[in-house]
Amino acid sequence: MRFRLRWPNFGPDGRTIMLFLCFNTVFYLSSAAYNPFLSAHYASLGINTFRIGILISLGPLCSLFIVPIWSMLSDKSGNRTGVLKIATAGSMVTVLLFLFFKSFWTLFFVALLFLAFYTALIPLSDAITVSHLEKTDFKFSFVRMGGTVGFCVFSFFSGRIVALDGNFAFLMASFFLAILLILIFKMPKTEVKNREKVKIDFKRVFKNKTLIFILFMACVTQIALSCCGGFIGVFLREMGYGSKEIGMTMIVGSMSEIPVLLILDRILARVGAAPVLLFSGFVTALRTFLMAGADNLPSVLIAQIFHGMSYMAVYYSCVTFINNQMEDDLKSTGQSLLVFFQGGVGSILGNILGGYIADRIGMKSTYMIYGTLVLSVTVVSTLVILFMIIIKKRAKNRVS
Repeated sequence: MRFRLRWPNFGPDGRTIMLFLCFNTVFYLSSAAYNPFLSAHYASLGINTFRIGILISLGPLCSLFIVPIWSMLSDKSGNRTGVLKIATAGSMVTVLLFLFFKSFWTLFFVALLFLAFYTALIPLSDAITVSHLEKTDFKFSFVRMGGTVGFCVFSFFSGRIVALDGNFAFLMASFFLAILLILIFKMPKTEVKNREKVKIDFKRVFKNKTLIFILFMACVTQIALSCCGGFIGVFLREMGYGSKEIGMTMIVGSMSEIPVLLILDRILARVGAAPVLLFSGFVTALRTFLMAGADNLPSVLIAQIFHGMSYMAVYYSCVTFINNQMEDDLKSTGQSLLVFFQGGVGSILGNILGGYIADRIGMKSTYMIYGTLVLSVTVVSTLVILFMIIIKKRAKNRVS
């Protein structure tokens, strides 16, 4: 496989492309400001691991039940940027409520309110971005790279800032969300053609068997990945580390995404999404086993090196496949299905069940269980696909 550096043609739509790049970058700045430190923040308030798992799982629960509503509203209204503005404004205001409440139940309702808005931002913005990129020489990886670099760079500073005062995490997140809102007002309006005819027909969505497979693999790998990411702050606190070290793990994880984003479009064009997802399944299992054996910061950093080949490879492959396979009026719904299965079902199983198990047998044993689960499913899926390929080849040979 030969790779050549090809500069994209900015063309007359260059300003809009740069807006999407800035949007993606600033969104992940807001995420880097608070998300890596959230579980450690809960732990510092005396909340146990099981309850932390419940709080972390509120985001996936919103992905299951609230994000589809946002996405359907976006598709049916035809005004995708307008819906995105509402979700961003709600996120900007409600994240500040974390400053005023410290008990489990008050944080439960605060997090639920905030995440009802915040979890909608990625599927809504991805649908808008990918639709515009189809008309240019740009790939989604170019825009997503902004988020990766932004998250990586700011994680270095956010860990040190949050170490001074944990409340800065939520103040910084609100600040970046305010910038995000300004950027959305600069974006061109997007409309869905023939929106009066839009009907959310899931038979149309699931008629592609490959789509079912990628959603299944996204869900299974996310069970382990959510446990690796969601409890990393608690895990490091148990080792005696703080916010600076949490920030370091985020930097390594973000940097590992860069080479993946640089080459993944060409790999997907050559082999397709299914082989990439199977490879990522094996890498996810390896990463989870490494976390199970980690007993200091360097060993956790080694596990984080595989973040790009596990999480990013799965996420990016799914986003691009869904956009290529679904009709324009169902693209927001398609992205919400990815959030439903990956960010919803997979993350809930990883966080709530992971927190429950960790409270009883510890984080390392929990990682070992999840690593074994992902490895087993990936091996079985690989064997099934290979068997189907052999059957099809034999059928063709008989016909010929």
